[in-house]
Amino acid sequence: MRRLLIAALIAALWSRAQTTTGTVNGHVVDSTSAPIPNTPVNLTNIQTSASVSTQTNSEGAYSFALVQPGS
Repeated sequence: MRRLLIAALIAALWSRAQTTTGTVNGHVVDSTSAPIPNTPVNLTNIQTSASVSTQTNSEGAYSFALVQPGS
């Protein structure tokens, strides 16, 4: 009985560790692969038309955190 309780506790903790959001990262570069800094980047959910914006950093990198999954 004790092993079953421990297994149930581990399963409950493991399931709480799962998240329902993700992160989208990338780099914006030109045709010579040089980074493009301070460039606007938009991420749009085509199902809901919800859109978020960010800007690339000095190395052309961008990141969108807490992105809801789509299908």
